[in-house]
Amino acid sequence: MSEVSPPGACHLCGGDLIAGTVALPVVGQAKFAYRLPGIPSIETEIDGTMCTKCGAIAFIARDPQRIRAAHAAGVRARRPRP
Repeated sequence: MSEVSPPGACHLCGGDLIAGTVALPVVGQAKFAYRLPGIPSIETEIDGTMCTKCGAIAFIARDPQRIRAAHAAGVRARRPRP
């Protein structure tokens, strides 16, 4: 499964977005996965909500801190050193 480039900012809070994948297992909780080159993916379970009027669905990470930390480490590793 390929990652999709996210839009520039979160439509709810304006925060930065992290591209990843959503895994929907046959049995168990759905997960969001983030991959850094050379290491296994870092995952967190996701929860969802649905609008009772229009049926729009939104997902939210149950524990986003591990993915935030991995993403920040990846960004630091890609920065050129002075």
